[in-house]
Amino acid sequence: MAPTYSEAWMDMQGGDNLPAKIVDMLTEGVIKTFFAAFGRTDEEWFIKYCDRHGMLLYRCGANIPYPLRRYLDDVCPVSIRNPMLLPRAQLGANGSFLAWNKSSWSGAGIPDGLLNSQISISTPNTEDIILDGSIHGVFKFGSIDNVAWNSESYYVNHDTKHVAWGTLWRQNQGRGDNDVAEIVHVAIDPWSTSGDTFVLKKVEGAQDADFVQSFTPRDVVSRLSPRQQLRQIEQPEKPEEDLHHLRKVECKREGRVHRFDNWELHVRCGQILDLIQDQGKSRVVARNRKGEKGFIHKSFLDFSLIPEEAYDAFKKASEKLFASRALTAFLNLSQFASCSESRCQSQKGDARGVGICHHNLEKVLQGSGTYTREFLREERMKWNPDRLASICHPQNRDELQKKAEKVFVLIGVLMDCLEHPEDVYSRA
Repeated sequence: MAPTYSEAWMDMQGGDNLPAKIVDMLTEGVIKTFFAAFGRTDEEWFIKYCDRHGMLLYRCGANIPYPLRRYLDDVCPVSIRNPMLLPRAQLGANGSFLAWNKSSWSGAGIPDGLLNSQISISTPNTEDIILDGSIHGVFKFGSIDNVAWNSESYYVNHDTKHVAWGTLWRQNQGRGDNDVAEIVHVAIDPWSTSGDTFVLKKVEGAQDADFVQSFTPRDVVSRLSPRQQLRQIEQPEKPEEDLHHLRKVECKREGRVHRFDNWELHVRCGQILDLIQDQGKSRVVARNRKGEKGFIHKSFLDFSLIPEEAYDAFKKASEKLFASRALTAFLNLSQFASCSESRCQSQKGDARGVGICHHNLEKVLQGSGTYTREFLREERMKWNPDRLASICHPQNRDELQKKAEKVFVLIGVLMDCLEHPEDVYSRA
């Protein structure tokens, strides 16, 4: 039988009860761990970590539940393009789990109270319950910071609220919601028969963090004084989600593809949305002005919105790309403009390409308000393949250099088009 939280905690420094693969990565200095979750066996684990090149990544064991692996596979392409959407996963007893990123979540075997809490802040997809025993949802607003549970209790920290587990908290000395708000992290032993094996952490950022830990049958250990236990501890403001760079799209149709599927966002013709994720060939995840998120079929959207909006989004996204120190994925340029020219479809659909034609790129760059040869020359230098090579991860350098070269050439075409507009198609 695998160790419980208490055994793992007591032996953490020696690493005796940690999976061998994780111990090797830690002792060799390969990773800096930001989050870890463990199951019953050596191959039931999930870690989110930063590698020696500064890349934020995740890895999991071979025996994690199948529905969890399916969810991770679904969100993996998106998280590669945008590390902000990298998933996390918490493992529980009997194959239970809850996984999430900044926009969606998936879970199975979790307590009804926790499930209801998730549904209350999400748009659930009930169809998947029948397929593999899991339920999926898209967050209407915010995301999860911390979650823990066992068969009798649970705790979840959503961006906008804390939910205490069962009746345990309120039955102890009449504590209320103010005390719950002080907590910054909770861990509950999922294999415990009650909620009395747990760790609470308070006061984020302190050198010696306040905490309470209970490992039955041992005595409760606390670093809180009676005065601290009664005092409301001011918690630092959470940084807002980095959504300022998201481009806007306009709805050109009413409704949604599947009329009765709440997994999709209902839209109105002319409605302006924030594009959160590009899901590939046919779907995107978008957010309306109420903060509600959901899937939308691309046929409902006009991607050639106001040039100024498109250029602003392009500029911020490309600046973020150039600021990288270990680049592994190229910028998804198809999200900034659309082109109806039939001759451009094969170029844009090429997996080795950059998802954009010179018509698209021209629309985007014209939104700068300074569309001149000098402006294009400066923009072109940013995409110099040799310059980009210096910020690429070695394993991805050749591929990304080739894509940068394509953008470099496209901007060269636009420079020529300014001088010889009659040759626009022959040069494309």
